[in-house]
Amino acid sequence: MIHGFKSMSEVMTAVTFRLRKHGRGAGHVALIVAGLIAAAAVTGCGQGDEADYLEGLPHPRLVAQLEERAHDLAQRQYEYFKMYEDEHRDEVRYHEIVGHPFREGEGVYLKDYREFVGYTVDDILRSESYRTPVEMVITYYYEWRITPPRASDLGRVLLDLDPTLIAANDTEFSVRSNHRMTRRYRCDSQGDYHGALETPLPLEHYYLEVGEETDESPMFEFASEESEETE
Repeated sequence: MIHGFKSMSEVMTAVTFRLRKHGRGAGHVALIVAGLIAAAAVTGCGQGDEADYLEGLPHPRLVAQLEERAHDLAQRQYEYFKMYEDEHRDEVRYHEIVGHPFREGEGVYLKDYREFVGYTVDDILRSESYRTPVEMVITYYYEWRITPPRASDLGRVLLDLDPTLIAANDTEFSVRSNHRMTRRYRCDSQGDYHGALETPLPLEHYYLEVGEETDESPMFEFASEESEETE
């Protein structure tokens, strides 16, 4: 509002008084000046209104807030992924050969886990939901690490050894391949995610991998840990 007046009615009262005191010509001038000042005042107030920012686009302060919430969510999910993988990395899994007509039921035993090495916040979208109008798109990058594969039948036949016991005693992991996986999170209007943190996809299969493979290491927007060298 104009300095010295509490409302537009006080402005118009002052203009009317000037019109009576100095005549119609002076009143016209006062009315025009008051109108310009009032318009400037309304414009100045509108500049801080996020709803009017660039005709409906979100205000930069809101975008910055959502970006911060997205990185907080990505970091929490990233740490949960790493904890989950650490808990299961010493489990021996059996990988059966897929699609071979003469080796049905054969395969290898090994330990494997995902070594998460970073993530990126890909985008922040507006959904059609009133309850969760914000959608955050986050991609996580990881290395699939395995111990030496132990053949299911070859060891028994040639060496009379149990491949499951050999695999259980293996401790040396090497990188089999690099992957990424993308997650979408529905959040409230403030960018807060109220759902449960997700567990990773089923682990890759030795003969039929699951995740999306990457040809080279990505440039991380928010890398949390340097990847270890391949052993």
